[in-house]
Amino acid sequence: MSYQEELVHMMRRQGSYYNSPDMQIGEMKTDTICMVGDNLLSKEDYKVMEIARGKLKEGDDVLVLPITDDDNDLVDFVILGKVVKP
Repeated sequence: MSYQEELVHMMRRQGSYYNSPDMQIGEMKTDTICMVGDNLLSKEDYKVMEIARGKLKEGDDVLVLPITDDDNDLVDFVILGKVVKP
């Protein structure tokens, strides 16, 4: 790899370092199990905003924010709330 390619790679890596992961739409498979992409999350695998706690049920679409640590490794998910069509 040339020094230019290394520089571009480093710039891309550093640029993404401070960007949080994108929010995703998930689906509640049961009252406590959520499917986000290919991840099936049990209630131990995520947190829920207080306003949505106890209000989610099977079939609900939810807005999910992946949480990463300082090394950009995925460590948790937060369900921000239920998503509905206008």
